[in-house]
Amino acid sequence: MEKIFDVLSMKHLLLVSIALNVSLILRVIDGSEKEIPNSEKVHVSKNMQLFLSSSSSSSSSLFSSTGIEAQDGWERVINLDSYKKRGPYNEIVTSPNNPDGFIRQSVVNRSQGILVHDLAYYWPQYTSISFPANHDLMLFTVSTITGHAGMRIGWAIVKDKEVAKKMAKYIELNTFGVSRDSQLRAAKVLKVVSKSCTEPSSSSEDESFFEFSHHQLATRWKLLRLAVQKSGQFSLPEFSPQNCTFLGREFKPQPAFAWLKCEHQKVNDCESFLRSKNILTRSGKQFGFSSKYVRISMIIAITIVPIDDQLPKIQCLAKKKNWVASSMIYLSVAEIGSGVEVGDSEAGEG
Repeated sequence: MEKIFDVLSMKHLLLVSIALNVSLILRVIDGSEKEIPNSEKVHVSKNMQLFLSSSSSSSSSLFSSTGIEAQDGWERVINLDSYKKRGPYNEIVTSPNNPDGFIRQSVVNRSQGILVHDLAYYWPQYTSISFPANHDLMLFTVSTITGHAGMRIGWAIVKDKEVAKKMAKYIELNTFGVSRDSQLRAAKVLKVVSKSCTEPSSSSEDESFFEFSHHQLATRWKLLRLAVQKSGQFSLPEFSPQNCTFLGREFKPQPAFAWLKCEHQKVNDCESFLRSKNILTRSGKQFGFSSKYVRISMIIAITIVPIDDQLPKIQCLAKKKNWVASSMIYLSVAEIGSGVEVGDSEAGEG
């Protein structure tokens, strides 16, 4: 806890509605009086460029070398490796990245840049905490720590006092503030999480919140990888193990989302194919990528059930499609076959 207070003593903590984060940050940094459009297009002033370093690139190294430039109006995808322009810019770094789960770093790395780090998933149940989160402006949310997305509440840690004041003023003038009910709930949730880490129980059965969450995700990822391996029809990203200074051991990342690819040549729309099996996912097209990819949520409340029970349906469809379906032993979805299962939703997103 002392390390946490040391960091906060150099920065300024703001409580914000998580739905306003990007709009708020861009308005404060840019100073533009223009309205911020919907999430599909981001507007900035004519002399400012915006880079979202989580944009799509190649399948061999997802989201590594392209970004979105919002110059003179609306966005367009650019190749950052060959980008030569100079001048002020904003860069939003999403790390771990959504949807592929890889740790990201800034990619423009030039003078006159202001970086905003979205660290919603930088927690030890998802990835190794291997370096201090000591950036100038960092965004967090309760949604991704404990899954309490319904509270719609988050916070920013800001190094520059003047920027923090502008952000606070923006909230005061343009919103009704953060719900008192949400504040009380979030405070209680975070208190319980903190207490589980700083005041460990004498019972050997009790774990800290992050240890418990880490073990739950490890189990789900193990089952999912087993299913993918046995099916022979899908693939998942491979991660390298890193040492986690928080948990005191080395492990591979186990992101909140599984970035699944359908490898079968006759299945071009993975989301529709899985939907036909009552497995709800989010299509890769929604992330500017191929429809052969889907995102599966690993953090919603689920029941691990045998997918072998559904094998006759899959085999029947496979016979009609003239290809052989392999049995996936387990998949992290809820109540397969009941028609009410959820494999990906906004339930755990901020």
